[in-house]
Amino acid sequence: MVEVGNGVKGLEPGDRVAVYLAIGCGHCSYCLRGYMHLCPQWKCVGFDVDGGDADYMVAPAACCLKLPDGMSYETGALLTDNVGTQYHTQKMLGVSGQDSVAVFGLGPMGSAAALVAKARGARVIAVDVLDSRLQMAKELGVDAIVNSTLQDAVQALRDWTYGEGVDAAIDCSGSPIAQNAALDAARKLGSVAFVGESRSTTINPSDQMIRKLLRVVGGWHFPVWEWEEIARFVIDQNIPVNQYITHRFSIEQADEAFRLFDERVTDKAVFVWE
Repeated sequence: MVEVGNGVKGLEPGDRVAVYLAIGCGHCSYCLRGYMHLCPQWKCVGFDVDGGDADYMVAPAACCLKLPDGMSYETGALLTDNVGTQYHTQKMLGVSGQDSVAVFGLGPMGSAAALVAKARGARVIAVDVLDSRLQMAKELGVDAIVNSTLQDAVQALRDWTYGEGVDAAIDCSGSPIAQNAALDAARKLGSVAFVGESRSTTINPSDQMIRKLLRVVGGWHFPVWEWEEIARFVIDQNIPVNQYITHRFSIEQADEAFRLFDERVTDKAVFVWE
């Protein structure tokens, strides 16, 4: 942090911070509960307002989240995105050491899902169509992997859970096929979270949800007040968050970075400053 505005309290030049992506009105019921991304007037840093990939940016004081001593900027950036979303989502699901968890789609969000679920004590199985992403999942410590182009993912998950189905299924792909597989693979009285963005999906509510008494939630970001809790969780559990960063670029390499991302050469890529 280089400068602070007049009237700002609790922040000083030199503080190390990560920036919460949502800027809300500050007065509606969602903002007052810390869910600025649900504000009807919300704006996203880097999309609706300038910032994010730049040498300097301006952000509201409420969006400046102090980094704990010893936490890198890279880790802080991932906590404001993938890890924070997964922490809040799995907290809603109540994931614990008693649970089996299936993660569909092992991109950056799915990798964070696997790390958080393992840190919460769960047994984790990763499902993807790319061997490279499944290899990454193994390196992150998942208990089993399924390539859904080679295996029936739902049957594999049922076999892995003695025919019951998983306690929780988290879709991070946004694929209608994976979303349906998540619903089918969850056991009766189980839980499913949809995190991957999707325009439309056709499901069978009666068989997939109603008659299984399934709990289905949407996972999208986290309330700002949860930041310190998320940071403590990562530190206390010694979660190797940086492990799923696949590429690092300087800001001068932005054109190349976005091109490679669009071509799906990278998974999680970050800009770094010396």
